[in-house]
Order: sequence, then structure tokens, then C-alpha cells
Amino acid sequence: MALTEHQVKQAKAKEKDYKLSDGKGTFLLVTKSGARHSRLKYRHPHTKRERLLALGVYPEISFKKARLKCDEPRNLILDGIDPSDHRKTREIENHTAATNTFEALALDWFATKIGINPKAIAAAQCVY
Repeated sequence: MALTEHQVKQAKAKEKDYKLSDGKGTFLLVTKSGARHSRLKYRHPHTKRERLLALGVYPEISFKKARLKCDEPRNLILDGIDPSDHRKTREIENHTAATNTFEALALDWFATKIGINPKAIAAAQCVY
């Protein structure tokens, strides 16, 4: 049976962490501190080991949105792709694309030519 928004709001902290199942591998983890984390439990497509994928923390992301976020990882699993590895790869690609700009390369070149640490120039730019 699917969890309702009311049940998620009423979930209170206990002595130990506990889970409220939503079905299809989605569950709400309620910690001792009272935080409510949405998670997806799945099996790795190749190793068949159980894995967990974090979907968000309750007040920031409603449980309804967390359910909708599960569709993409489930489709990736059906295609034989591990959602956790896919997420990490995507983050690395985004970071590489952001740091591999003409401006970053020019600042790095300029820093090496005048003999200062390129990170010092980057830190000075953060002031703006």
C-alpha cells in the first residue's frame, strides 16, 4: 500500500531508525534524529547485489516527487545501467564541462606564466 502524505508527516523519531515501505522498492527512512529520507532499494543489474539510491529529504522534496524521481532509475535498471553509477558519471561530466571552459584555461595559462598558483586566481574571482 502506498504511503500518504499524512503518514509521512506523522512519522516520528524512535530509538532506532526504521523504514516505511511505499512499494516497488521505494521507502521512507526515519532516523533517530527525526529526519525523513526517501530511498529506492534495487538490485545492481550485473552483480545482483542490493543497492540504495537516495532520492531526497522529506521537507525539501515531497514524497510524491520522490516517487516520480524513481521512474528514471527504474528505466535505467531495465536497460542494464546502474542508476548510482550513472548519477556519478553525470556529475563528473557536468563538473568537467564547467571547468573546461576557455576562461578557466586562460586563467590557468596566465597563472603559470606569471608564476602564481592557479587556485589563488580562482579564489580571488569568488570575491565578486
